[in-house]
Amino acid sequence: MKNFSNTYTIIGAIIGDVIGSRFEHQNLKSTEFDLCHECCQFTDDSVLTIAVADAILNQKDFARTLWEIGQNYYDCGFGSRFKQWLDSKDLLPYNSYGNGSAMRALPVCFVSDDLNEVLNVAKQTAEVTHNHPEGIKGAQAVAAAGFLARKGKSKEEIKKYITETFNYDLNFTLDEIRPSYQFDVSCQGSVPQSIVSFLESTDFESAIRLAISIGGDSDTIASISGGLAAIYYQEIPQELVDYTLKKLPPEFRMVLENFDKKYKVNHKLYDIQSVLLGISVGDALGVPVEFKSRTYLKENPISEMLGFGTYDQLPGTWSDDSSMSFCLVESMISGLNLNDLARNFIKWYDESFWTARGEVFDIGIATQRAIDRLKQNVSPTLAGGREDFDNGNGSLMRILPIVFGLENLEWIQRFEIIQNVSSITHGHIRSILSCFYYVEFALLILQGKEKNSIYRQLQNSFPNYLEKLNIPVKEIECFDRLLKDDIASLSENDISSKGYVVASLEASIWCFLNTENFRQAVENAVNLGDDTDTVASITGGLAGLYYGKKEIPNTWLEPLARKDDIEELSFRLYKSLINRAVG
Repeated sequence: MKNFSNTYTIIGAIIGDVIGSRFEHQNLKSTEFDLCHECCQFTDDSVLTIAVADAILNQKDFARTLWEIGQNYYDCGFGSRFKQWLDSKDLLPYNSYGNGSAMRALPVCFVSDDLNEVLNVAKQTAEVTHNHPEGIKGAQAVAAAGFLARKGKSKEEIKKYITETFNYDLNFTLDEIRPSYQFDVSCQGSVPQSIVSFLESTDFESAIRLAISIGGDSDTIASISGGLAAIYYQEIPQELVDYTLKKLPPEFRMVLENFDKKYKVNHKLYDIQSVLLGISVGDALGVPVEFKSRTYLKENPISEMLGFGTYDQLPGTWSDDSSMSFCLVESMISGLNLNDLARNFIKWYDESFWTARGEVFDIGIATQRAIDRLKQNVSPTLAGGREDFDNGNGSLMRILPIVFGLENLEWIQRFEIIQNVSSITHGHIRSILSCFYYVEFALLILQGKEKNSIYRQLQNSFPNYLEKLNIPVKEIECFDRLLKDDIASLSENDISSKGYVVASLEASIWCFLNTENFRQAVENAVNLGDDTDTVASITGGLAGLYYGKKEIPNTWLEPLARKDDIEELSFRLYKSLINRAVG
């Protein structure tokens, strides 16, 4: 595995500038080149990006800060008109539409959670020199794209917003323009190319390589593309960070460090979005074919979001798996309370609260019985069935969001919370332990561990937990295939995808370990047949957390019911967790 940096604010723009510096006047129409070359150095892109970041950090005047820092690095490749501005004393704008406004705008995307405020500040950073409408537009487009990437928006959503708001044509490919594209320092002639370089990329490194490969103002295009890619992918090879930092003066490194401390991209929001969307996408993919046999799905495999089928629902409609997960999140937002959670479940069943389209159309027998008991004022921890036949997957399917409230707790505290949350509908120890294993797996993903190493680690740690909990041997043996065998090595014929909780857990872990991306994992889960929506939802939550929201196919996200509401719910959970941490 590559070693990745944990800084994703503005260092990507600096790296792009440094790597692109040697190609600015010696264009290379190829993606094949050494990234870390001894001739590379920081240029005006880095200087002015640092200046804007410093002004934001210390609430200084943009014009004065650009002038002061520009004076100290006068020979770093500034354009002739900017140099004239540096030589002047009145610091008046000069109506430029050059890309000097856009190349320094990335830090602005961090100043606020309000896009309109970001656009306003971007305008302020631009107009002190580049007060031409195109100069302002270029800065705003870069800042807006960075903001949307920071908020976890998809590339398609970013492209749509930039196209519609700034009237930039992004409907071209780099392969189409590469042969004829020439040096162009205007915003309108380089910002769209920079953004498309990011949009076509697959990771941070490819964004840099693609940007440089089209030629033109290579350092600026790579700086803008690299800045956006760093925020979007949240993965920068550590060697590129180390290489770049060695090229920078101490005062630049200090600004970067302070900017990171204040505006460091928080993974938690992205992780929450990834989990909730992963759960609901998997659920919705499986809804139309729930109860279909494995044989049927071998002949008619699911690979895209379909509709109608078992429940005659529109494409993208999710079911009880997602609804009850979202009810849990609502309770977590107000501070997890079992009575509140129980009321949410009743409200879902009786009033269609957090349903996809205003209708409850799928509910397990054990869950329905438990809700009936809750209505009769049975205590939440006693409402779930405790017999062997009560071990359906109804608590496992909704438990995953709880992981975001357990990160700093001891294992026994995590177990007790999971036990209580599961017991509202499923109180048997087997269901509780299935939930516990699943959440422990997710917790290790949050710690950045590789999935196969997580599986092996749980084979060592989980039995110790069971021993300390005095779990009966009969119940421990139910988990032997996970804890003693190698679940991933089993054949598909050995995997059951029916509604039994341990079978659903095994199927989900099997799909997750035997695939390499979100699509493969969830497709495999659905195409196992039987309880398709729940197995795919359980798999989707885990795969979403591991691979990230960006790996969920857009063709699955576009028709997803209440996608905006799910993202807003994610943000509310994120804010509540942050507020409690601060408090």
